[in-house]
Amino acid sequence: MSNKKIFLAVLFVIFVFVSVVVLYDGKQIEEMTNISFVGDWSAQDLLAAGTCGSSTYNVSGWAYSAVAGPISLSCRNCDLNGDSLIDNANCGNVGGAIADYGININPNKTLSGYAWTNAFGPISFNASEICASGACTSGEFPSGANNTESHVASVEYVSSGLAKVTGWARALGACDFNGTKCTKNTAGTNAGGWDGWIKFDYNTSTTFVDGGSVYNTIIKTVDSEHQIQGNAWGGDLLDTRTYPSAVIGEIRFLNSAKTTYNPNNACPDEIPVAGFSLICANGTISSASGSCYYYEGRNVTLINQTFDPDEDECSLSDGANIKESVWKVNSNTVNTSTGKANYTYILPTNIPTSLVPVALTVTNYQEFSDTETYSVYFKKGIVSDFSCCLKTETTDCSTNAEFVNCDTGLTGLTVEEGTLLYLRDSTSVPKYSVASVGASITSREWSYDKGGVNGSNTDANVPIRPGASITLTATDSLGLYDAETKSLDAMFTKIVKNPDFEEIPFD
Repeated sequence: MSNKKIFLAVLFVIFVFVSVVVLYDGKQIEEMTNISFVGDWSAQDLLAAGTCGSSTYNVSGWAYSAVAGPISLSCRNCDLNGDSLIDNANCGNVGGAIADYGININPNKTLSGYAWTNAFGPISFNASEICASGACTSGEFPSGANNTESHVASVEYVSSGLAKVTGWARALGACDFNGTKCTKNTAGTNAGGWDGWIKFDYNTSTTFVDGGSVYNTIIKTVDSEHQIQGNAWGGDLLDTRTYPSAVIGEIRFLNSAKTTYNPNNACPDEIPVAGFSLICANGTISSASGSCYYYEGRNVTLINQTFDPDEDECSLSDGANIKESVWKVNSNTVNTSTGKANYTYILPTNIPTSLVPVALTVTNYQEFSDTETYSVYFKKGIVSDFSCCLKTETTDCSTNAEFVNCDTGLTGLTVEEGTLLYLRDSTSVPKYSVASVGASITSREWSYDKGGVNGSNTDANVPIRPGASITLTATDSLGLYDAETKSLDAMFTKIVKNPDFEEIPFD
């Protein structure tokens, strides 16, 4: 036979093969299209029309199948101008209402939501829909040598900046969907023999290589962008129970396929180790028991020092894998916060004088929890204060009875500049310093911002000047100290100038 005849014979064989494939694929899509949404349910039963919830889903972009054509991973692909109408023919009828759909990679590492193709409608990632049981037990997924991941699509950590997608999604138009779930785990009645299953994990017949390793679908961080790369597999003879199974074949993710989900969040499941410290007036407490002194009106800060082993292994930022922090004091929940959160504890007026349990429970995104509990004595720290007496012709401020509360006892008075104001810190006057619980006052220091102070320790006096403030700093035997500052302008209604008083410059 001549070379020309051989060549023509080869061309004829190729033509026949391609024609058969095209006709078969066309028949297959026609069958699936015919049954997709003409029965007891419609795509709109699943996908709310009218508004694309672009912030709801963390996956965007496109995939492509030679048989099914473009596959949209998010409704954001379909409404480019934000007018709530379809403006991309790959998404349906241009000008029609946009459907609200998309895929989300959840904190627990599962995928949920929908992709969409005009060929056969929604592809579901929801465990409640894709299996006949509504719960997706392992035996409901197709089985075989290359089908080892019997679960709904999930992400699995590989290394820093890299996670792979494993498991299954399903085209609902191929499973006799009843509006709530697939009624068959095998191919639907009119689905052209296709069971609708789409797998994402390693398959020997269709793979790609990244960094020397073979994968199907991965999420990879490239220049701070989390890209979805590789392919999924829509079936060859996966469903041997319904022969012949449709050949959807490879579904390849295009360059636009991306997610805001950080692949480092797909950490192995490890238990966090709860830990915290209390920032008290007497320092930091970070042990099982101790005394926490607090200043009146200056509450205690609880510092969350939880460690999650996932954070180091998966290159996460501090606390990124902690889902929730719950603080309890005396067995009562005082705060629940998202993430690895600190808390400022506002102490009640009736704080117990006995040991009080303080507990922190943390939960990570894999739903593992740990609790740390300290037993703490909350004790009131030193509070500095003092009383005042105005030196007049009738009072010499020598007795305790002549002293009044500086904040309230002198209001309504008009005084001359230079008049002596006497100050006293003693348990015998209305307002005085109180040492920390179990301690005693060891020293007092007076300061005046308009000059020197006459006297020391418990008693002092200063000449009254407009705009002046007096401060007492008291220290106790625990080394804790507190300062109380009072404004002279606030004590009196009016301070008038005394022509006989000469102000000494204050450096």
